[in-house]
Amino acid sequence: MPRQTILIVEDEAVIAMSLQLELEDEDYATLLATTIAAAREAVLVSRPDLVILDYHVGGGTTEAFARELSTLGVPFIVGSGTQESDLRPLFGDVPVFAKPFRTSELLDVIRSVLPIG
Repeated sequence: MPRQTILIVEDEAVIAMSLQLELEDEDYATLLATTIAAAREAVLVSRPDLVILDYHVGGGTTEAFARELSTLGVPFIVGSGTQESDLRPLFGDVPVFAKPFRTSELLDVIRSVLPIG
């Protein structure tokens, strides 16, 4: 069975690469996008199983892109240093995790969204 693919949308290189390595250690295939434009292209070309969105990317937010993902039926979760209570009204039932995060907690969130591969 093919590995599940997770697109990481994160503009801080150290966080993105760390997250990428941690997910690959858990046997997920990963794609990395540091801009919303690159993330859009990755979704259209590769159709990932899940998208991990940083809330703040490239000086803006990923709210509009999150709506696009919803429309396309692509599951996503949101990570941010912003208070979860501030993000909850924007994303409803979409899982939101706080940054910095523990890998084990993030993996629990991922597994709650992705069906077992």
